[in-house]
Amino acid sequence: MADNQIPNVAILGAGNGGLAATVDLTIRGFSVSLWSRRIETLLPIQTRGGIEYSGVFGEGLIEPTLVTDDLGEVLIEAELVIIMLPTSAHFEIGQSLASLITKEQTLFLAPGHTLTILPAALHAGGVISPEFCEVGTLPYICRRDENASVSISKCSDYLPFAAFPVNRVDKMFSLVQQVFPKIHAMESPLMTVFTYMNAIHHPPATICNAGRIENTDGNFYHYFEGITPSVGRLID
Repeated sequence: MADNQIPNVAILGAGNGGLAATVDLTIRGFSVSLWSRRIETLLPIQTRGGIEYSGVFGEGLIEPTLVTDDLGEVLIEAELVIIMLPTSAHFEIGQSLASLITKEQTLFLAPGHTLTILPAALHAGGVISPEFCEVGTLPYICRRDENASVSISKCSDYLPFAAFPVNRVDKMFSLVQQVFPKIHAMESPLMTVFTYMNAIHHPPATICNAGRIENTDGNFYHYFEGITPSVGRLID
């Protein structure tokens, strides 16, 4: 840990990316605290005593410094706070963090691409000059299973990085690069949105696997019509 200037990292979200990041950073010597909104999500980890992993980092079991559903607890001593929640949760987590985050802590969205939603939520919660940084995609190709084990098949070789406000990009870049060395600075969060590839490469894969996808009543069309009407009409 002598070479790391950020010894303590908090990861918010125990899904695919959150578990992969916890494994990666723990292996590399960081002290990682993991938080989830639901204690049920964390119970398999707490029962087992850690996170089982396989893939590019080999196979094994790592034990995070802390596993909790208490947001205040996970933030204690964290220099870098990595938000790895669905984009639909960015405003809610911003509201929750507003009264807890300190000026010494850096908020980092991985991935981001929700523009000013997070600072707007922080400002609404009383933060006078909210700041954050983000990358445009998840840093890993990974998958968590129902037992909270994670398979990590690849780490990203290129992570578009931006900060808000934009005049903070140099300082935040030097901080986050210690944790994710593959980041590349962009001019603004607009650029991380424009380089976001999921909207391009996910729909073809979904359509090609249409025969495998159905909801509980077996009605594929209505499943997609409920969440993305254009895809539902296309398949119909």
